Amino acid sequence: MSTVTNSAGLGPAGIQGYDGGPLTHRIGILDEPLFWLGHLSSCVHAEEAEELLFGADHDAAGDFQRRLWERAEWPTFTVPLAADHRLHVVYRTFADDAGTDYLLHQVADALAT
Repeated sequence: MSTVTNSAGLGPAGIQGYDGGPLTHRIGILDEPLFWLGHLSSCVHAEEAEELLFGADHDAAGDFQRRLWERAEWPTFTVPLAADHRLHVVYRTFADDAGTDYLLHQVADALAT
């Protein structure tokens, strides 16, 4: 089974369609419990469920997410998958078009181009 990683060797160098984009492989973001509260909050719709599942300080989590989305660079992390695939998660921090992109990438395809 693959795990989420903050390995510097799995950074999203040269993701197709993101040429010149402000991608920043954020070493250590995955170790931050407040990051996970914000990242997974779209799956949990009740404050009671968030408290039960995550046990985090909601004000601190909100402050952390606000700082994440106010950055000029786009925080990213990578999930290694089977068959030499990777899932890059990119936080687009545009003021008018913020969002999270999930990009499937096959390393062998990138090396062939």
